[in-house]
Amino acid sequence: MNKTLITLGDPGGIGYEIFLKSIEYLKNKNVTIIGNISTLRYYAKIFNLTLNMEGLDFINIGEDNFIPEIGKNSEKNGHIAIESINQAIRIIKNDVNINLITGPVSKKSIVMAGYKEFRGHTDYLAENFNIKEYTMLLANPVFSVALVTIHEPLSKVPLLINKESVKKTIIHLNEFKNKIDPEDKIYVCGLNPHSGEDGAIGREDIEIIKPVIDELKNKNINVEGPFPADSIFKKGFSGEVKYFVAMYHDQGLTPLKMISNRVVNITLGLPFFRISVGHGTGFDIAGKGFADNLSFLECLRFLKLIS
Repeated sequence: MNKTLITLGDPGGIGYEIFLKSIEYLKNKNVTIIGNISTLRYYAKIFNLTLNMEGLDFINIGEDNFIPEIGKNSEKNGHIAIESINQAIRIIKNDVNINLITGPVSKKSIVMAGYKEFRGHTDYLAENFNIKEYTMLLANPVFSVALVTIHEPLSKVPLLINKESVKKTIIHLNEFKNKIDPEDKIYVCGLNPHSGEDGAIGREDIEIIKPVIDELKNKNINVEGPFPADSIFKKGFSGEVKYFVAMYHDQGLTPLKMISNRVVNITLGLPFFRISVGHGTGFDIAGKGFADNLSFLECLRFLKLIS
């Protein structure tokens, strides 16, 4: 079994809490935890938990007397978060046969810590491994959605939908799918309402998306579409279809997150396997003990660290 690295994320968010609630699953497994030990002790104290690190490999980032600023953006929290990621990157560059689970971070905190161009884990990891083409995939236990565009304003989305971006996303998803469900089909959403109604409501569906699908079908990739996004996800809810391509963030992630908190985020196209919880830092509930660890446990199940 490949070694797994786990970065705990922003000390002021819920990443450390969900780790504490999951710690017993990780004892004596082939994992290394990367984060700030003082922060773990701090949360264990306020949650009245016993912090037992026996059987865990831990790499400490930052000072032993560090106290997090809970529930808000913070330069010092951002420093711990980004240095945890950087430590994982250094380890993986020496051995790409490593899995990476990343805890939630605040982009603003990391920018405050001096990383002005930081746009998120996905982009940062790709840049550090000189990967130009990568894809964000989110999955719950029922179905998965790969995104052609990620965190883009809606005004920019049509400009970013081109044959190259659509083709790349389908190919990445197909490579991922074939390792798990080689016989399953990929369903592709249209960009416009009703997939453009043959060009009456926008021409991207018939001039960009459909030709790419036809080309890939001729290369024996099991893909269909484009389908109207307002109805196609019914096949995901029913379990009939497991793999979808969406053109933009909310198109695909609204139905995905609506049915389950057990959402994970996977980056396709990297030279190693990266998976993350499918939620953010949860600043509004940080330090209150309310955070559930379902998404983190789903990451562990996906990597077969737990059953």
